[in-house]
Amino acid sequence: TNNASIITGNTIKNITSANGTGFGIAVYAPSQNHTLSQNSIYNLKNTNVTDATSITGIYFQSSAGTNLVAGNFIHNNIISNNNGVLTGIQTVGGTATYQNNMISLGTDTSGNSVTPGALIRGIYETSGGTNNFYFNTVYIGGRPSTGSNNTFAFISDIVNNTRNFRNNIFLNGRSN
Repeated sequence: TNNASIITGNTIKNITSANGTGFGIAVYAPSQNHTLSQNSIYNLKNTNVTDATSITGIYFQSSAGTNLVAGNFIHNNIISNNNGVLTGIQTVGGTATYQNNMISLGTDTSGNSVTPGALIRGIYETSGGTNNFYFNTVYIGGRPSTGSNNTFAFISDIVNNTRNFRNNIFLNGRSN
């Protein structure tokens, strides 16, 4: 879209797919001044046991401006194979402030481990402008019974841009 998006106060839950890529919320826009806040995204499942599938709670790509991703709660999403990828928030380009988000991945809604050793990323910054990360809490937990992919509470592919990190809690408690 070329207009600013305001996506606030939504609950996205209990969605199951057996193929492809799944998103709770995806914003892919050349415009600016988007707000994604106070959304709950949980119990998204991909049940494919062989293909490289993925689930991402929030996928955000925009341009410069006043973009805000705040107060979202992403938890208990499930991927069913070692080739899968599970991501809480993925930032792709643009400039934004990510604040007061809570992410908990690696367990289901009953607290049981997501058993495949899939790649798990709490926040994944793939490219972009000057992002700010304030007061976010990210926990990666559980214990896989198969596979040994890496897991990250926070991972960034960016090496040149200035970013601000303040008062975040990033905990990777998953044992591979």
